[in-house]
Amino acid sequence: MGLPIQSPIIGLMAHAPVSLSKARLDVEGLVLPNGLRVAHATAEGENLSQADEAPFVKGSGPVHLSLEINQQDLQAFLATQAPAELSGMSLQVTPAGIGVAGVFRAMLPLPFTALCQLEIVGGQKMFVRLSSIQVMGLSPSSLVQAQLDKINPVFDASELPVNLTLKGAELKMGSIHVTGELNLSQ
Repeated sequence: MGLPIQSPIIGLMAHAPVSLSKARLDVEGLVLPNGLRVAHATAEGENLSQADEAPFVKGSGPVHLSLEINQQDLQAFLATQAPAELSGMSLQVTPAGIGVAGVFRAMLPLPFTALCQLEIVGGQKMFVRLSSIQVMGLSPSSLVQAQLDKINPVFDASELPVNLTLKGAELKMGSIHVTGELNLSQ
């Protein structure tokens, strides 16, 4: 038979809500529900207080969120999500776009290179959109976009246990920086 554990923090939370005038949370290695790893996440907000239900924090204004997804983590995610017809995939994130190279298996193996962009739709979903593709000197855009549609959206904020609105996605050398706002007023 165990004794009840008394904690000053638990006791404080049970009797007097905690409030913060300003808070910042830095997280490393966050894995999203779809398996995509976020190398670094930062959330900053003001006028926050304790809530009784998940996410256990509420606030009167938006909490600004910044996510950094590095090229290696995106490559690992792509390896698990790519359709079976695609193999040998490699990618490079640059300010001009996400360069993807690999082999498309149809009747014959067809090496390809593609350039993709990210698009945020409705503040909730992030899609990969094809900008250009070359397969043996041809440009079968609709065929490749159909394959991309099988993994889109690559991120869906509605799957998270918080109210997140995506604001932007910036491609940098070797990483993607995503910004958004959490609404914790509910």
